[in-house]
Amino acid sequence: PKVIRQAVPVGIGLFIAFIGLKNSGLIVSNQYTLLQFIDFNNRANWQLGGPACIALVTLFGLIVIAVLSHYKVKGSVVIGILSATLLAIPLKVADLNILLGNDSFITWKFWENFSNFFNFNPDQGGVFMSLFTEGLNFPEGSLFTVFMIVLTFIILDLFDTIGTVAGCSANAGLIDSNGKPQDYNKIMYSDSLASCAGAVIGTSTVSIFVESGAGIASGGKTGLTALTIALLFLLSIFILPLFAFIPISAASAALIYVGVIMIKNINEVDFDNIKNAVPAFLTIIMMPLSHSITDGIGIGIVSYFIIDILIYIIDLIKYPKTKQKPKMELSLITTIITILFLIYFLVPTIL
Repeated sequence: PKVIRQAVPVGIGLFIAFIGLKNSGLIVSNQYTLLQFIDFNNRANWQLGGPACIALVTLFGLIVIAVLSHYKVKGSVVIGILSATLLAIPLKVADLNILLGNDSFITWKFWENFSNFFNFNPDQGGVFMSLFTEGLNFPEGSLFTVFMIVLTFIILDLFDTIGTVAGCSANAGLIDSNGKPQDYNKIMYSDSLASCAGAVIGTSTVSIFVESGAGIASGGKTGLTALTIALLFLLSIFILPLFAFIPISAASAALIYVGVIMIKNINEVDFDNIKNAVPAFLTIIMMPLSHSITDGIGIGIVSYFIIDILIYIIDLIKYPKTKQKPKMELSLITTIITILFLIYFLVPTIL
């Protein structure tokens, strides 16, 4: 539904910002209120390398990005991350041992990184081509259990991709007059093939990630951006300590900034019609709170379907008096997706 598509970029923006706030330690857990702002009043937090120092690095990076973006400085996000990294050194948030190659897991000996990945022995961390070396191990249980596991992964991968594509495309201005991303089919083919290929060779899931919003915020909108990033990832194998040296708190500043950029899409959401406002709000708020793009979209679509079908039934009952024949606005695709999400939410994965 259009209202869900309009709400997705906003929800993803909040989700990305929430990830940044959590990774930076600005938002911490609380046993009574679930979450709270970091306690800067606690002196123990101000020890070098402590939570307050980590949060300060993120805030500093965010301010640098904001000021540079105001003056339209190219590469403001990257400059902000690097500035935050420099501040992280005296605060001992960044570990110099990593940069020097003294870390036991991260080394400048790039051939060791290669050997770890291409190692066929899983006991030594090797996962390359494990599909062929370890064989196919189906989960124990009934055929229905296997079906539910497969369905769950399909829904997670599919709607995480759909939501991220919709959100990032809207933020980049790459949507058509109907609010749909341009070349949607090509994007989905590319992502699905990458997911399968990545699984075969043993990497973590190769998919579109919400952090792509940081690249869009920096001005990247074409395939050349993706190719450049791919080459940089290849380069990172050889200079891994340099990339690993950048603390997560410095990168978190960019994530929060992306949330700021993407929240502007809330102007597109139709909050005047309460029938649309509730599903849109649930989509937006559930993405960061459930920590899942899929769950946010699912709750939004299911609520949209239930509200719409109830309104249709009530209007149908009132039809003899009002003489206004109600119109069914639910499409077949929306109905099928709703059923799939109800299975996803309500049916146990393993029986």
